[in-house]
Amino acid sequence: MSSPEDEAVTLLERKKQAYDEFLAATVLLRQALESDDMADVFRFIESREALITQIVELDRRFNRQQQSVPSRHDPATLRRTAMISADLGERLREITSANQACDAIAAGRCEILRKDLAIMRQNEDGLHVYAAKAQGTPKFLSVRT
Repeated sequence: MSSPEDEAVTLLERKKQAYDEFLAATVLLRQALESDDMADVFRFIESREALITQIVELDRRFNRQQQSVPSRHDPATLRRTAMISADLGERLREITSANQACDAIAAGRCEILRKDLAIMRQNEDGLHVYAAKAQGTPKFLSVRT
């Protein structure tokens, strides 16, 4: 049977692995955003959401474990925990940077869309193009009212 300290280290290692997977999914999300592949974008967002759920559960288990069992402060375990914590911090910085790149791409896409819609509104292209192709009354208008 493993000691509480070993269980804590195992939970931290699993959290680091989940962070690594989250970083990989974020990098792939950025690539999907760059290539405008919306199917992949949604797939990677779902993957990240599942990893967030997994990380939250690992945190809960770690906190519960830390509160229920007093630690013996084994020097080797403390060093190992400190190393994993440092790795987690570094990975979190990498995730933040990758996520900011995704945000920038998404914001750029939104700005392009906003400009395109403003141009369409100015030119009234939407109504004219739709009405010109339709035979009779445009379908989105209610003729009963």
